Amino acid sequence: FNLKDASTPSKKSPSTNHPLHCPLCNTTQPAIWKYNLWAHILREHPSANVDLYKHMFSVSNNERILLKGVYCTKR
Repeated sequence: FNLKDASTPSKKSPSTNHPLHCPLCNTTQPAIWKYNLWAHILREHPSANVDLYKHMFSVSNNERILLKGVYCTKR
């Protein structure tokens, strides 16, 4: 598992979901999966402005297209 490779979607690896540290948690806390970060911030840091961290958990249009392709071919 290579975090650098996971940060850029490709046909071979369309998902950018990877473990990362919540910028609001103590560094000793476990990593959070990218796709779960939005919910984590809302649940664990309710006073935080989640929009400030959108760049950390957003899914690009390219990634959506690639993931949809994987889903459609497996149906």
